[in-house]
Amino acid sequence: MENYTEKHTVLIVDDEQNILKSLSRLFEDEEYNVLTALSGSEGLEEIKSNNISLIISDSRMPQMSGIDFLEKASKISPDTVRVMMTGFTDIDGVIDAINKGQVYRYIEKPWKDEEIKILVRDGIKHYELLEQNKYLTQLTMKQNTELKDLNKNLEKKVEERARIIIEKNIKLEQIFEVLDKSFVETIRIILKVLEIKDEKLGAHAKRVTSLAVLIAKDMKLSEEEIRDIEIAALLHDIGKVNMPSFILFKKNDLLTIDQRVILKQHPIIGNLTLAAIDRLKNAAEIVLSHHERIDGSGYPYKKFGDDIVTGAKIIAVADTFDKLTSGSIQGIHPIEFEEALEDIESKKGSSFDENVVMSFSKVIKNVKNVTKKRKKREVDIKELHEGMILSANISTKSGIVLMRKNDIINEVMISKIKQYVEIEDLLDPITVFEK
Repeated sequence: MENYTEKHTVLIVDDEQNILKSLSRLFEDEEYNVLTALSGSEGLEEIKSNNISLIISDSRMPQMSGIDFLEKASKISPDTVRVMMTGFTDIDGVIDAINKGQVYRYIEKPWKDEEIKILVRDGIKHYELLEQNKYLTQLTMKQNTELKDLNKNLEKKVEERARIIIEKNIKLEQIFEVLDKSFVETIRIILKVLEIKDEKLGAHAKRVTSLAVLIAKDMKLSEEEIRDIEIAALLHDIGKVNMPSFILFKKNDLLTIDQRVILKQHPIIGNLTLAAIDRLKNAAEIVLSHHERIDGSGYPYKKFGDDIVTGAKIIAVADTFDKLTSGSIQGIHPIEFEEALEDIESKKGSSFDENVVMSFSKVIKNVKNVTKKRKKREVDIKELHEGMILSANISTKSGIVLMRKNDIINEVMISKIKQYVEIEDLLDPITVFEK
């Protein structure tokens, strides 16, 4: 299941016939099968009879509300993406719909045609990712069973042993390759959840990852340590997914005491989320401590010095630098590159580890020199490799920004770009700074 080829079906549920007609006309030029229903009960019958990729439902309908309908729909078809449409601002209702019906997004009436088209396209892509992950999980389970069967046959006759071992090794290589791909896909899907919460969080995570990996390499850490740091940096804010956006992007000095307490729980939530996956336990430990400071002034546990794992010390610096220079998180006003560098260097030995800051300074000054002095050139996707620096944003034709100018390319980003290109063309050629 490398590419999803089946034509998608979109179900629209509303008790007003004119709205059903308007939305149906809106999607005439899209390659979807569009079904309509005038009530929640009719909609449930359509779900039982068809393979629905995405549902758009009005929130207020007689007999069965949109919230109740979406909750029942989620039980019949759990993977179907659900979108709620409301004609009024009702935060409690939206939260109720998200909790009960596992709503992907909500739309306010009156809607804007282009925005709803983009939302549906994004929802369909989300559905395809879920289906692909389900397929890979099932394939892994199937091949794990094959592996167990192979192990039972290892005690056959001596003259057959050589042939069996050869066959077993071939199958093991195939199985481990699938398992590794499944693991990478799991990381991508978790990151996608973060991007769905807010695009700024996803972009911040990718910039922090690029910088953290460069620092780790400069510090001569092992490949295994660098891989754990890369995963932890990508997912360091995963604990924020279920937190209200008004807390995440509110200035720190405007947060109430209770809101600060909630915000400071995100490393613990992130740790618990990742620790449930065996291969992410090291990354989970890094995520838990990425807001700790070596003088004990951090959170959540006020750890000191060597009690903080190296990966967390690295992400602490990369995370702080990006927040200072991008200004995209928690209402921070962005400052100049040199000012941010000076701020971090001034906290060497107090907030931040001295060795980490030394490597950070070396790496970040080199990146700055590249972006200032070097010429730009166009590259094909096949030419992309780790360490390249983008000289312009990479965007799809529908306006989705995959990476931003000055982002440092890593393997996860390359995989993501290739995945998107299979679905949609890029808006402009990819350009990087020459070495």
